[in-house]
Amino acid sequence: MLRETKKSKSKLFTVTNSFSYSEVIVYKGKSFYHLNEGSLIDSFNEVMDDLDSLLTASYFCELTDIAAVEEEKNENIFKLLVASFYLLKTKSIDKTLLARSYEFKLLNLTGFSLSLDKCTICNEKLNAVQYFDIENYGGICNNCTTKSSIKIGPSTYNSIKFINNSSLDKIGRLKLSEESKDQIKKITTYIIMESYGKVPNSLNMFKKLKEE
Repeated sequence: MLRETKKSKSKLFTVTNSFSYSEVIVYKGKSFYHLNEGSLIDSFNEVMDDLDSLLTASYFCELTDIAAVEEEKNENIFKLLVASFYLLKTKSIDKTLLARSYEFKLLNLTGFSLSLDKCTICNEKLNAVQYFDIENYGGICNNCTTKSSIKIGPSTYNSIKFINNSSLDKIGRLKLSEESKDQIKKITTYIIMESYGKVPNSLNMFKKLKEE
């Protein structure tokens, strides 16, 4: 319960602003946690300078809230979120690539890892992959195409592997066509829905802005 913290004169105003990275002390009441004191580490005001950054930051927060288990400690997810915000702040990486990297890494951290080295149907080693099976979360060989497989081509598949396996700061090295970006987004959207039961509402805002 954040009593009075949204008033500008409150000493906790900056600590509880949207996207603020803060160190806080809370205590648990009967029904809520209560904020006692806190100190601001970074306000991340820079992510609110443009609409794309703002929506991307909102998407990260909403997706994390959907994926994380309430009151279950997970330092790796927290570190992923903070690192992604710092990259958004510096505007050093394409936001679309950063979002895809965030999705893959969050899926891995919550137990929904992709199978990218062997066919998810026959378990044979994959070479020159042209299909991704969205129901089995991985690549499939040309002999095992299914109703749930999407034809994406080797270059897009290799890009998925690179995004999935590389650290966030390395993603900026990747150059993708708009077609590959759309294909990968289609895959992650389906997997997120299947894994967590829903997708963030901010995703629809992205789509509406692109259509306008």
